[in-house]
Amino acid sequence: MRTDPGHAGRVKTTMQMLGQTLSGRYRIREKIGEGLISMVYSAEDMRNNNRIVAIKFLKKKNTSDRIEDIIRFYSEAMIVSKMSDPAIVKIYDVGEYNENHYISMEYIPGSSLYNIMKNGRTFDIDTAVDIVKKICGALSHIHDKRIIHRDLKPGNIMVTFTDKGPAVKVIDFGLSQVKDLTAITGEDEVVGTFSYMSPEQAGVIKTGVDERSDLYSLGVILYQLLTGVLPYAGDSISSIIHQHIAKIPPTPSEVNNQLPGILDRIILKLLEKEPEKRYQSARGLQRDLERFQRGDFSFVPGSDDQLVKLNFRTRLVGRDGEFGALKGAFKSAREGRGRACLVQGEAGMGKTRLVDELRDHIAGEEAGPFISGKCFSGENKTPYGPFRDAMNAYLRIFKRYGPERQREIRDSIREKAGDLGELLLRLNPLMKEILGECPPLVELEPDRENKRFLMVVSGFFTGLSVVEGSLVILLDDLHWTDRGTVELLDEILQEISKYPLMVIGTFRGSEVGEGHPLRSFVDAMGTYPVPPRLIELDRLGGDDIRQLVAGILFQEADTMDDIAEFISRKGQGNPFFSIEILKQMVRDGALERRKKRWMMNGDTLSRLEISSSVVDIVMKRIAQLEKRDMEVISYAAALGRQFDAGLLFRLMDSRPKEGVVDAVDRALALQLIEESDGDPNVLVFSHDRIRDAFDRMIDAGERAAIHGKIAETLEEMHRDSLDAVSYELVYHAIKSGNRDKTLAYAIPAGRKARESYANEEAIRYFSLARAILEERGMEGASPWVECQEGIGEVYLLIGKSDEAIEIFTTLLKYKNTPVEQALVYKNITEAYFKMGNFIKCEENGRKGLAILGEKLPVRTADVLIGMVKELAVHAVHGFSAFLGRKIREKNFEQKYRIIALFYKSLMWMYVFTDVVKMARSQLRVLNICESKIGKSIELGMISGSYGAICMAIPLFKRSFKYQTEALKMKEYFNDQWGIAQSYQFIGYYYKWTGSFATALDYLNRSLLTFLKIGDIHEAALVRAGIGDIEYYLSSYYSSKSAYDEYLQTSIKIKDDYGISAAYMCSMQYLCERGDYNDAVDYGLKSYAISREKNILFVFCEVNIHLGVVFLEKGDINNALSYLLQAKDLYEKNNFLKHYTVMVYPYLALALIQEFNAVKDSLPRSETRAKLLKIKRACARALKKTRPWTTHYGIALRAQALYYVLVNRNRRAESFFHESIEHNDRLGRRYEVARSLLDYGTFLDATGKADQARRRWGSARRIFAEIGARVYAQKTADLLGDKEEDSTISQRFMDRQRLSSVIKVSQDISSILNLDTLLEIVMGKAIEVTGAQRGFLFIFDDKSQALAIKAYQGVEKLAKADYSSHIVSQAFEKDMTIITTNAEKDERLLHFESVRVLGLKSILCVPLRYHVKVIGVCYLDNPLSAGVFTQEDAELMSVFMSQAAIAIENAYLYNNLESLVADRTRELQVRTEELEEKSRELGTAYEKLNETYDIMKKDLFLARRIQENILPERVLSLGGLRLHTEYLPLIEVGGDIFDYFMREDGTVRVFLADATGHGVVASLVTMLIKSEYEKVKNDLGRPSEILSRLNDVFFRSYRSLKIFFTGIIIDFDMKKRRFTYSSAGHPGQYLLHDGAVIELPNTGRAVSLHHTLDIENRTMKLGPGDRLLMFTDGIFEEFDGSQEQLGEERIRKVVEAAMGEKTADLIKAIIRRINEHTRDSQISDDITIIGVEPE
Repeated sequence: MRTDPGHAGRVKTTMQMLGQTLSGRYRIREKIGEGLISMVYSAEDMRNNNRIVAIKFLKKKNTSDRIEDIIRFYSEAMIVSKMSDPAIVKIYDVGEYNENHYISMEYIPGSSLYNIMKNGRTFDIDTAVDIVKKICGALSHIHDKRIIHRDLKPGNIMVTFTDKGPAVKVIDFGLSQVKDLTAITGEDEVVGTFSYMSPEQAGVIKTGVDERSDLYSLGVILYQLLTGVLPYAGDSISSIIHQHIAKIPPTPSEVNNQLPGILDRIILKLLEKEPEKRYQSARGLQRDLERFQRGDFSFVPGSDDQLVKLNFRTRLVGRDGEFGALKGAFKSAREGRGRACLVQGEAGMGKTRLVDELRDHIAGEEAGPFISGKCFSGENKTPYGPFRDAMNAYLRIFKRYGPERQREIRDSIREKAGDLGELLLRLNPLMKEILGECPPLVELEPDRENKRFLMVVSGFFTGLSVVEGSLVILLDDLHWTDRGTVELLDEILQEISKYPLMVIGTFRGSEVGEGHPLRSFVDAMGTYPVPPRLIELDRLGGDDIRQLVAGILFQEADTMDDIAEFISRKGQGNPFFSIEILKQMVRDGALERRKKRWMMNGDTLSRLEISSSVVDIVMKRIAQLEKRDMEVISYAAALGRQFDAGLLFRLMDSRPKEGVVDAVDRALALQLIEESDGDPNVLVFSHDRIRDAFDRMIDAGERAAIHGKIAETLEEMHRDSLDAVSYELVYHAIKSGNRDKTLAYAIPAGRKARESYANEEAIRYFSLARAILEERGMEGASPWVECQEGIGEVYLLIGKSDEAIEIFTTLLKYKNTPVEQALVYKNITEAYFKMGNFIKCEENGRKGLAILGEKLPVRTADVLIGMVKELAVHAVHGFSAFLGRKIREKNFEQKYRIIALFYKSLMWMYVFTDVVKMARSQLRVLNICESKIGKSIELGMISGSYGAICMAIPLFKRSFKYQTEALKMKEYFNDQWGIAQSYQFIGYYYKWTGSFATALDYLNRSLLTFLKIGDIHEAALVRAGIGDIEYYLSSYYSSKSAYDEYLQTSIKIKDDYGISAAYMCSMQYLCERGDYNDAVDYGLKSYAISREKNILFVFCEVNIHLGVVFLEKGDINNALSYLLQAKDLYEKNNFLKHYTVMVYPYLALALIQEFNAVKDSLPRSETRAKLLKIKRACARALKKTRPWTTHYGIALRAQALYYVLVNRNRRAESFFHESIEHNDRLGRRYEVARSLLDYGTFLDATGKADQARRRWGSARRIFAEIGARVYAQKTADLLGDKEEDSTISQRFMDRQRLSSVIKVSQDISSILNLDTLLEIVMGKAIEVTGAQRGFLFIFDDKSQALAIKAYQGVEKLAKADYSSHIVSQAFEKDMTIITTNAEKDERLLHFESVRVLGLKSILCVPLRYHVKVIGVCYLDNPLSAGVFTQEDAELMSVFMSQAAIAIENAYLYNNLESLVADRTRELQVRTEELEEKSRELGTAYEKLNETYDIMKKDLFLARRIQENILPERVLSLGGLRLHTEYLPLIEVGGDIFDYFMREDGTVRVFLADATGHGVVASLVTMLIKSEYEKVKNDLGRPSEILSRLNDVFFRSYRSLKIFFTGIIIDFDMKKRRFTYSSAGHPGQYLLHDGAVIELPNTGRAVSLHHTLDIENRTMKLGPGDRLLMFTDGIFEEFDGSQEQLGEERIRKVVEAAMGEKTADLIKAIIRRINEHTRDSQISDDITIIGVEPE
């Protein structure tokens, strides 16, 4: 054969090939065809009279380069070349040219069947049957030679029409061995290959591929010939494959009514999904076709078919319950409620078979992928191996998708991974195909690194389940698992119930003993949110064995008694053992087929030696191999349970490759080995005992040599990437006995394991290397030290602190420099800190610092002296900075960085033990960093923590200075973690100083950054801070959400501090809501954990809050007990005061409550003593909390109550006012209401009943709004209101205020005289709010300044006393400013006008026209404090928005003559719209009266207005039909929905549920509608739209306390799928295949937080599927006994009515609601939307 180096590796172009000679034999004439994997030329065979032949060249890029595939291709081609059948193409030769393989074969002048059909040729029945019958003849011949075509399709069938009928030639035998299916991408190529492929060949069912696969393909061909269409249509691989397994094709006669029924039956038998139900042989089919040709139409297809092969596989037997459990778990997972199942059973009990059955079941559903990974025995485990293999399995599926689907998946996975994709690449570098290039990781502390890795990998699989619609992961043979795999499994199971994910694990219980990684997991399964299901497989009974044998032998079970009894007795109910016995009986003739029945041969059976164990059975199968084959497979066994075929060929390079392939093929045929799922390069021993048996065949010496050769071969194959195979190298080096190689590879393997977070393996490899070094007397040498450090660091990471200390202690004597010794002490210090041994922690920290020349004072006196010294140094540094000397980057000694790290560790200890030491340490390290290190990451870190210390002192101004400097430095060095920490600290600064909105902004920035870099531990702490602020603001829902996430994260990362703190934090909102019992339960949990774990800081806090709860419950003794214990802890430990100083005001309140309970029975002397005690407690509370503004208001209230006790009424009233104003400035609404309540009670007692009722009314309104149920009822009782009456009264008041807005709108909408308009706006504003004075400022474009355009309550404008500073701030910052007492409001004291004028109540509201601020409305009451409320501010914001529109229109009107015509028309349209609305609002106002009944008529009109913004109730749009039922609570409601066809043809459906009900809620829905209209046509994904809405509402409407739940669904009817994102909305229902699948929400409600963390989910929309959308009102309806209707009842209605039309289904739900409420008033707005394809 001649080669051409210039064109090696590719086929020459046609022009280059013409005239070329191959192998000195074939002269190329012309190109006659080209396909996906080959090019075909005609040629002259110069050795055979120049006969014309066809030469088929294989394209290298689209064919396999695996040597075993090439060998099999050559082998099959040569076998076929020896066949002589008219329907089989003659093969003359195979060879190689320019590294491209070719076949020389018979030249056939006809066309392929594919081209004939493509050109429009149709076939009559006789011709079609004749063609297929001749193909049967060809298949019979090749099947006799154990060759399977595997690619039978019209393109591989040549047909020539002659007078005698069609002449058929089947071509391309063997090409399936080298065909690369991943190269198939074009639609024609996809259809032309996968449309003819059997389910088992496509890999969707776990059944071996045999001759019956070709018969399936032939059935597809016959179907197409007779009908002109394919039985399964599709344009993608996945859609075609799914139909093959899940769909029954139309009966051929339905397509072609000329076909007789017998052909229907023949074809459908060929197309059976299960091979056992098809024709068993080509001859059997051929005989049936011949009977048909003879005119026999009445026979049963296959009745003359011979069973030619048993595959010893049958349907699942005896496992109905277990299989049902798996199916149920999968159904739940598919509905979005993920589940895990563990299947336990001993070897051979059918674990794999059971899971394969589920795999087949899932393949029949239109579900997501089923991927798997296997654990292996031995010492060369790859950490997280099963999950890495599962990723590989998914990548193979991913490659089958089209470009668009791949892009969608890439986008989704990359979005989920964020900046942390590198972690996935560390686990599996092949994931780069999906992830692309990933940014470098931000380094975290080692223990957080490990948690981040687990979180990201877990997030990959949960995210993948979402993008795929569902996902099943099988982890096989977990009894051989590594600890890392169990940790990752644990991580996934923490969240699995929220995702459409199912995880299945199989294991042998007998091999999972104490200490096994899986043991603790199994024992703790009950602790998961949704515990995994344990499925245990027992032995099969006699009846089950009978069914098993009958299924394998294709015979009725009632004829199997003797055979089954024998096998059951011998096999002991073990399915694998029983099947092996059956195989032996068939093979040895003890079981033979006579007269179409299986019967036992007694003589043979009596001589048959039945093995007594599975091992013996296996050995007998192995004995069927020839000796040379056994040797090959023994080498494979040395590679491991799973091995790479290519490596095996390299290993046996001295043997003929054909012999190696033959050995592998024979082992495959005997089922000793099998191909790995989806990867033909990888082979697996069918059972671990088979592998062990082969491994034992080699004597010890030879085995060691083989392992040595394997290591050498791996070195050679991976010369440039040894790290990729480091685990395999060290394993084979160990097995070879080569200690040098073992040492060389053990240390790199240890490094790799540590970097991959495989801690168990890291310890093992480092320990192995250390042992070898110690054997060689190298203790203390550099490699030994590295091993010792590696072991110690991993022990430290995994919490084995004692072991870590022991390891590091031994290292000290081998460290020669002070820096090296100090670093060891630092690790010891950290280990003691983790143990909670703070004395030893400080002791070793002191030693380490001393080595570096740094003295750490311990005694109190020394600490105080040190503090003074450091303050002096700090002052000098500060003076230098004052003189303008900047801190610059420096070259510094390494020891100073280590000193800084020491102090960082020690300061965390001092946080919990000694604040003074913490402050001194902080000052010291700050001074070192400033003087020795200079501008650096270290200085940024220390400056930030110093700023935090200053907050604790508190020195807030100094704190803020250092925090901002630290942030700038961290930004300079791009220290992302440090930046996040600075955001966190600055957020705490604003939180502690009472600027809650700014604090939220910074904390949300911090949270986003920590989440972006993957530090969930720190993110959890930030969430706790966010929860605190939301609690202070009485946003209990948001507070609960943040605290819940804090708790869940703490549980996930097993952080006892976080768990106890989260329980404690949650007590706060529970207490204020009135859920006292729940608060106590949480408190006692926190109390127990913090006391047991000695977490004194949290223990102190929880004592405070337990005291508060018992105080609210009226249990004074318990309250005082807990509060006094907290006070004692606080004074002994100097805890952070912001979190603990409130013990003093609460203790004062407890003493007051105690006194009030007994004062009437106390003697005078004791009364004086108790009052003195209360006086001192109140004074101390004021003093202690004065710097801590968040808690100061409580102390003010306590002081007021003290003055009430001693009858100093003026002082009491003054402190009540101050408490109300202080808390109002902060936004602490609960505390405002408590002060109002107590103030009202005081006023009532002093005879001021009317004033008291006003305060109680205000308090009641606040309590009701924030959800403080107990106090809402208390104030209602004080007011004498029944709940129902008060509700009506409140609604009436709201409607009065609303009527003012409507009246104003009526008046101003049609007024075009600007002066008149402004006067009316001003007057109405004063009327609505009760202000004394008002000014209306409008921005003048000419002067570029605000100008007063209207005013009231002022005699002369020149003497107007208003705050110009407040007006400017409201205008420039577009913000509403409200204050109850300006002259005492710290936010406003820096305004000179406020100080000079002595202003009190002020309300200043911007006039906003769209996004532009055009002016400001200023209202005040200079004489009285507390005039304006938050409700006034909200009402004025709405009012001024309407006024701004009217003012803008008036300006336009006044300039009418200068406007062009189109501007005039625009004005007219706008004016007409306003006039129309004015008429409607005017009608409403005229009908609005002081009675509730008359107001209902106005509500009816408002409903009409609302209906104008809602779409039609029945609508057809974009291939969908939408049915809507909308029932508002009171004529108008808080639900909003919208349907819209986007530019890309998809239909976007939006449904939202706003806070509240009635008119107020309807106004909110108008806001939602307005903002949604701006973004709904955006082509962004649903989550992006909801995030944008969240940004708008949180930024622009936060003061209105608006939040809403919502869902957006984009329907793509071309692709029959939908993508949705749900923000806190209830789970919607997908009605699919008779089941109700709940779509869970994917994020929190809109406008609760600064950012909306929300994701998208995509699901398929199958035939007959419908979607039922709704708001939570359908669940929240009550009957007469106040029992809620609930989700379960509604779900039952839906399930019962699923067969009805969509409109009738909705009616059924409404009927059930009416039945439950008995047609009384509903409790919430109800919207139901039915969506169905047209």
